[in-house]
Amino acid sequence: ACLKVMETLANTTGNEEVRPNFYNYNSVISAWAHSGEIGAASRAEKILEKMESLYRSSGDENVKPRTATYNAIIDAWAKSGEVDMAKRAELLLGHMMELYETGHNLDAKPNVRSFNSVLNAWAKSGDMMAPDRARELLAKMEDLALSEGENGVRGLDVAPDATSFATAINAYARSYMAGKAESAYKLFQHMKELYDATGKESLKPNNVVFN
Repeated sequence: ACLKVMETLANTTGNEEVRPNFYNYNSVISAWAHSGEIGAASRAEKILEKMESLYRSSGDENVKPRTATYNAIIDAWAKSGEVDMAKRAELLLGHMMELYETGHNLDAKPNVRSFNSVLNAWAKSGDMMAPDRARELLAKMEDLALSEGENGVRGLDVAPDATSFATAINAYARSYMAGKAESAYKLFQHMKELYDATGKESLKPNNVVFN
């Protein structure tokens, strides 16, 4: 409602300083994301659609959605508890990647948090395919990080961190699939091998992983 009031004021008074900008839209999206209300994620995504439409029609950088905008909505889906929340979160991540890779919005570049939020959505989804999707997303993060900048491809520095692995392991822990303990342990071993090989602090096993 406050965004509409600001738009109306700008249109009726000609005062562009009160027209909603990226920060205003993001604040409302973040509020919906943290509200816990039913349908909050859908409401947040509707605001994103409005921002994208305004940016396409006007080219106004002040309403251009950024990575933080998309991440907030992915996080809203992960917290929504809705049946299709993981699929909706992953669709939005795919949309971000397309916008970035085609050059239509370089400020929508996915980061590790984008992927981790989708992993979290799958872990919480209760979907029987959640462990497989989480494992595939981890592999995709590794592949994208390894191919960063190759053959003129726009780089994505999205190498998985300890949180990525912990969340994927959680997807196995919450599932009812056979052999889940062994599969989860293999992920842990892979993380440890990566840490031993690279020495990256972001991959160092921590209490989140062990929990």
